[in-house]
Amino acid sequence: MRGHIIAKSRVQAHKVSVNTNDLAQLCRRGLLDLLLFLTVSAAFFCIRNVDLLAPLAENVRQILGPPPPVALVSLAVGGYTLTAALLIIGRIVDGVRPPCKWLPLFYRTVFYFFFAVANALPQNFMAVLVAGLFLLSLEQVHIWTFCLKTQPEGKSLLGKL
Repeated sequence: MRGHIIAKSRVQAHKVSVNTNDLAQLCRRGLLDLLLFLTVSAAFFCIRNVDLLAPLAENVRQILGPPPPVALVSLAVGGYTLTAALLIIGRIVDGVRPPCKWLPLFYRTVFYFFFAVANALPQNFMAVLVAGLFLLSLEQVHIWTFCLKTQPEGKSLLGKL
C-alpha cells in the first residue's frame, strides 16, 4: 500500500513539473489546429455546391459505389462529437496533459468530404463547422486548465475560483 502511495505522488509530481516552453507549445498547437480547421472549412465552403463524383468516368463511379447516405453521415458526426467531447471532458477532469495529435483534426474535417460526396454539403456545412468549433473550444479549455494547474500562479487563480 505504501509503495502505491509513493508511486501515485511521483505521478502527480511529474504532472506538475512541466516547463513553460511545453505549455507555450501546447497553446500554439491549439491555435494551429484552429487555423487549419478554419482553412479546410473555408475550402469546403467554396466548393460546397460542386458535385465531386461528376467528373469521374461511369465505370469508376460504379467501382466506388453509391455515396454514403446523408443520415448515416449525420449520425457519425453526432456520435463522433459526443464521444470526443466526453473524452476531452474526462481528460480535463483527470488533469492529464492535452495530447498533441493530428488525427482528431482529420476526423473533424473528413465529414466535409463525406457530405460533399453525398451532395449534401450545403445543407450540412454548418453542422460540421459547429461540431468542429465546439470540440476545438473544449480542447482550448483543456489546454487552459492544464496550464493553470501546472503553473504556481495558476494554482492560486484556480483556488480563487
